Amino acid sequence: MTSGKLPNSGTVRRHPYVLFVLVAFAVRVARILIVHSYIIPLTHVLPPMSSGDPHFGFGFEIGSIAHSIVSGHGFGSPFGPITGPTAWIAPLYPYLSAAVFKMFGVFTPASAFVLLSLNSLFSALTCIPLYKICDRMMGRLGAALAAWTWALLPYFWSWPTSEIWETSLVALLPTYLVLTTLELADPANIQNGKRWLLYGLFWGISLLTNPVLLTFLPVAFIWLVYRASSQKTHVLRPATLALVACALVVMPWVVRNRIVFGQFVFIRSNFGFEFHLGNYHLSNGFGWAGKHPSLNKRELEQYATMGELAYIAAKRAEALQFVRQYPDEFLDLTLKRLSAFWSGAMMPYGGAPLLPWLYGPFSLVALFGWLLAARDKVQGQGLLLGLLLLYPLPFYIAFPQARNRYALEPEMLALSTYFFTVVLRRLFAKPKVLASSADCPLVTP
Repeated sequence: MTSGKLPNSGTVRRHPYVLFVLVAFAVRVARILIVHSYIIPLTHVLPPMSSGDPHFGFGFEIGSIAHSIVSGHGFGSPFGPITGPTAWIAPLYPYLSAAVFKMFGVFTPASAFVLLSLNSLFSALTCIPLYKICDRMMGRLGAALAAWTWALLPYFWSWPTSEIWETSLVALLPTYLVLTTLELADPANIQNGKRWLLYGLFWGISLLTNPVLLTFLPVAFIWLVYRASSQKTHVLRPATLALVACALVVMPWVVRNRIVFGQFVFIRSNFGFEFHLGNYHLSNGFGWAGKHPSLNKRELEQYATMGELAYIAAKRAEALQFVRQYPDEFLDLTLKRLSAFWSGAMMPYGGAPLLPWLYGPFSLVALFGWLLAARDKVQGQGLLLGLLLLYPLPFYIAFPQARNRYALEPEMLALSTYFFTVVLRRLFAKPKVLASSADCPLVTP
């Protein structure tokens, strides 16, 4: 090894995203320590009505479920008092939180620090699939620009460093799903049964973390089948294997729900309630917290008395009655929510995100980036479009929160970076140099 070189410099050259991950993680943990976001007063956590000002630092429902697990009452009681089994939240992150509670204490600063650090790690690891996706789209220079932006821009720090929720993991998983879908479509991998099996298993894990990703699943599989057909390759058997593997991962939780509730519940139970929270006469469309069991003692008593599924069914029926009685108002609210999701005029939930003024411009630049990628026939641009179009649909009809959009922001950043790289090359590169650049976008027929 040449004198003066770092011992791991070869690794960094071969895998530059390692540096991005380390820097991103260090920056996020530094912010946690500087702002002391791991200090969450216990009196603001449980029970929900004790202080009049519940603190959502432990992602209230998630923290309550984790506390129930650790205290021996199982996966249940999402609002503090013991109310029995729940499917209000998807299972993986609450179980992760329970494991941290078991090791570092229930609602302790140590547990908060560990969970926020894990969130920061999930956010930092997002640099890896983001870099690889952008490398495919526009070359290493654009990939490095996107990864450094994700690592260093304060806009992307807010949720992993201030809120104990699955937000950062929910952003990491779809980015890896996009990457693994792109990699599986490569001619060398498209008929690899082992890769398809792992792909299905990863889909199952992702759904147990965030069932909203089910909106993207048909897009990914249809896109893969289309890519295979363009290569004159048949993938019906491995694609079926992947879907079966996905189902097998999800099935134990669905069976658990059938046993404890006596009826079918697919991963989460609470969409009917969320739909109700954003849709009632003279609503602002963004979910009034005063109608939520975590903040309203009367609602909590109703939830505990009726049981979770009956309570949710009643709220869903109220919302559907509103839609039937005021269809124009429901349409107006839906359009308002759609606009707010992309402009940023929505409920921040738990604390205002850093640099909130970037929401609208970020959306616009991502749109321009996709238009250029579509024009240039960049591989995967249709896949990205499917994710961006379908993933927000449940939030349009229920209500959006700022953290909901964080799941899409790595893909939006990839498209935004594509826009800037194309514009900068047009501005600064000579035509002949531009035409022969090794970093030109990957164009497919």
